[in-house]
Amino acid sequence: MRAARQNDWGVGADGDHAELDILKCPAGTPTAQCTQTADGTWVPVAAGGEPVHMIKAHFHCHAPACIHMEMWNNNTGKLLCRELGLYGGTHRIDDKRFDEPGYIAMPPCLWGSPRDGLEAPPLMNGMTVRVVHFANATHGHHGEMALPEISLAKGTGLW
Repeated sequence: MRAARQNDWGVGADGDHAELDILKCPAGTPTAQCTQTADGTWVPVAAGGEPVHMIKAHFHCHAPACIHMEMWNNNTGKLLCRELGLYGGTHRIDDKRFDEPGYIAMPPCLWGSPRDGLEAPPLMNGMTVRVVHFANATHGHHGEMALPEISLAKGTGLW
C-alpha cells in the first residue's frame, strides 16, 4: 500500500481560496430559510493512470455559521459524504472535553476494508467531485471557511 496523499480544495471564494463572506439575509427572513451555499468542483488527477481511491474526507468550516458540508459525484449525482456540524455545549459530543460551547466538531467520512465495517473507497479516476457548503446567514461576516481536506490512496488491492 502506498502512502495516502492529502489535498485541499477550497470551495469558498473562487475555487482557489477557502474563505468566503457570509451575506446577511434580508430582515425578517425566518432562520430556517436563512441559508447561504457555496460550491465548487474538482477532478482528482491520477499520475501514470494508476487507480486513485478516496479514503478520508474531512470538512473544515467555522462555528457559528457552518451547518454542514456535502461531497457529490458530479458525474452520477451520488452523495459521497455528508458531514453535519455538532456544536459544543449541546451534549451531542460524546467526549465531554470537546463539548465546549462555541465550538463545532465535523466527524469525518472514512472508507476502507469492508472487513472493518467500512464502505470500500470510491474510485476517483475520471470523477468530477462537487463540494457544497451550507451556512447560516442570520448574521453576516467575513472569513467563513469551506475547505474539504481529502486523503487519496493510489494502487489496487488495498482493501
